[in-house]
Amino acid sequence: MTGMTEISYELVQASSPEDWEALHDLRRLELFARKKGVVYDTNHPDDRAAKNFPLVFKLNGKSIGTARLDVFDNGEGVIRLVAIAKEEQRKGYGRILEQKFEAFARSNGVSKLLVNANPTAVGYYEKLGFVHEEWNDPAGRLSGIGKDSIPMRKII
Repeated sequence: MTGMTEISYELVQASSPEDWEALHDLRRLELFARKKGVVYDTNHPDDRAAKNFPLVFKLNGKSIGTARLDVFDNGEGVIRLVAIAKEEQRKGYGRILEQKFEAFARSNGVSKLLVNANPTAVGYYEKLGFVHEEWNDPAGRLSGIGKDSIPMRKII
């Protein structure tokens, strides 16, 4: 079959300077730019904490998305800072990112995923099988971009 382009998706831990730059650019543009008074910290210690995995989602080698998995000792993990580049939104890539993310989480011992969903993303998470459930975030009281979030969970 000539003329068909093979599509490849990867979810990788940010490690190279290029991965970190893409991760920070995506977060800054898609998550923080529209939030007045919230400053994005590219050196936030949570990105380098043990059991936290900053991830970059790539389409044919191009970084188009990001998320971070924080793993707890009880088999739970939190999906944080999820973003898809604006020009790539509404193309199904968020669903593929979530599938890759769940596989990565399971490979790290996670059986229950938690999220503090932005109110505008609750429908997205519901379509992916998340349900509303209160949970205590070890990161503490939510502020900044997460202050209005909706707690949800999914068994994976």
